[in-house]
Amino acid sequence: MALSDYQGDLKISDGILKQTAEQYRKIRNTFRFLLANVDDLDSVVAPEAYGELDRWILRKARAVFAEVKASFDRYDFLRGFALLNHFLTNELSGIYMDVCKDRLYTERADNPTRRSAQSAMALIARSMLALIAPVLTYTADEILEYAPAVFKGDMESVFDLEYVEIPEVAESFDDTLMLAAREALSEEVDRLKKEKIIKSTLELEIAGDVDAFTITDAKDLEDWFVVSAVVNASVGEELGRFEADGHTYTLHRATHAKCPRCWRYTALDEEHVCARCAEVLG
Repeated sequence: MALSDYQGDLKISDGILKQTAEQYRKIRNTFRFLLANVDDLDSVVAPEAYGELDRWILRKARAVFAEVKASFDRYDFLRGFALLNHFLTNELSGIYMDVCKDRLYTERADNPTRRSAQSAMALIARSMLALIAPVLTYTADEILEYAPAVFKGDMESVFDLEYVEIPEVAESFDDTLMLAAREALSEEVDRLKKEKIIKSTLELEIAGDVDAFTITDAKDLEDWFVVSAVVNASVGEELGRFEADGHTYTLHRATHAKCPRCWRYTALDEEHVCARCAEVLG
């Protein structure tokens, strides 16, 4: 039980075992997602090629992994795994892996934003595997067995693993407002879904003071919130609103049709793909 505190009396119950199993599955499923999406990556991109979302998660991972390793070096495995699971649940799986799905699945295979996201995932998975290997040895060995070449390199077994710190990249956006806005949006989206007004956040447009957001790229901003548009004003039907850091934003029903390929509401009609998908399809 990797998450038990061996320094005190050990407790066990069905509840403890269930919680431990859930935390283990979170780690394993995160690796499955990361490795599945870097299979066609030949090499990681240069440090200056990462987009702002990728730099954000890489800097987060670098800081968290340093704390996790320091805890492990002190044999404080309980704290180390607690830090790791918090990062996986909140930043990596809870945000980054979610916002990257659009570029991973709908862009051209060699699109720079897709390659940037894949590279970030490969670096994070590689460093994280070396962290968990001493405790989750069989899982680490299984991961290495099925890992793609860009990840595995010349390693033949789990015993060849060495911890490699995630390389330092340039600073990204200040996430204080962005995290608060995402949380506030989530609460309003939950209400809209419960009332069966919408089924997906892609049905929405966010309107308000866009310039207050610290993410500068328009597409990255849409991906952060997983909506079809983030604009200063929308003519769509207003469905709700949320506040973040003194700013009020309104939620509107998307004003375009749903693209049958990427599912974003950016197409002229539902029979034809949006302009972006049309370009990808050639």
